[in-house]
Amino acid sequence: MTFSDNNDSNAKLVACLAASVILIVFSHNYLDTRIAGFFGEMLRQNKLMSTYASDIPDMLLPVAILCTVTSWTAYLWLVRKGVVSP
Repeated sequence: MTFSDNNDSNAKLVACLAASVILIVFSHNYLDTRIAGFFGEMLRQNKLMSTYASDIPDMLLPVAILCTVTSWTAYLWLVRKGVVSP
């Protein structure tokens, strides 16, 4: 690897970083705001949807715990069987 190859690699990295920052800012300012506004309006108009959405925080922890325990159980079972992941 020569010095110019390293500079080309750094230039590509900086270009990708700049493109990523631009896409994130665009996404936040134009997509996230509009999508959140759409769902907020939908929740205000539909009482049933609002009820279901308000139940999400109550169910989030038990679902996360269930998924974690299931995943660890399956992982440990596969390790005991000698299955090697790639």
